[in-house]
Amino acid sequence: MSALTVDRSRIPGTESRAEDPAYAAAQRFADLLIERGISVTEVSPGNASGEVIASTRSVPVATMIETMLTESDNDMAEILAHLAGARLTGVGTFESGAQASLQTLADLGLPTSGAVIVDGSGLSYANVASPNLLASAVALAAGEDAPGWTWPLLVGLPVAGLTGTLVDRFGAPATEAAAGFVRAKTGTLIEVSTLSGTVVDRDGRLLAFAFMSDATTDIPDSRAALDRAAAALAACGCLT
Repeated sequence: MSALTVDRSRIPGTESRAEDPAYAAAQRFADLLIERGISVTEVSPGNASGEVIASTRSVPVATMIETMLTESDNDMAEILAHLAGARLTGVGTFESGAQASLQTLADLGLPTSGAVIVDGSGLSYANVASPNLLASAVALAAGEDAPGWTWPLLVGLPVAGLTGTLVDRFGAPATEAAAGFVRAKTGTLIEVSTLSGTVVDRDGRLLAFAFMSDATTDIPDSRAALDRAAAALAACGCLT
């Protein structure tokens, strides 16, 4: 993982990624300069030297979080976790990012008993999180006592049938009525499918939910079942 990367470090024409993303990015930059007639010496690791002639700033972290959640961008999620780890320990690694994530959840008073975090993307099968933890985190972010910095979490959740990883879901007859009323983060691995977020029910009440399926042999069927569960919440009169 590296914060300096081009096209997610993918090697053109293959499914592989560069072993050193930062070096590959520097080499790509050098190639672009050479194409424009600028002489470049060999690209090699070392300390920066010379005069700064141009600079740029990234989009705000809040915008990154929104994009990461909407598009389910695993690379961005891992980079953000590394950044959180660096803020906590001074070094951005898988371990420090996981430590920062778990500590933040605990500091917020969320039910972390039994939780195991080893990365920021959630791609590792070693990660363990209960539906209660996910739903509680969503409920906190959506509640009146939510810390001010949590607002991108809700804004970034994909909208059922409209945006991100939910753009092509909630179109079936059994779930189409919930399109636009469900906002949720998807989570899909081999044999695993999850959905966690918010839904507005028939009474206009905002509910937080988290559904998980494990050891499933049919991911499309599992996703459809999770969508039906969220649609059932949207249709319920939960105040009565």
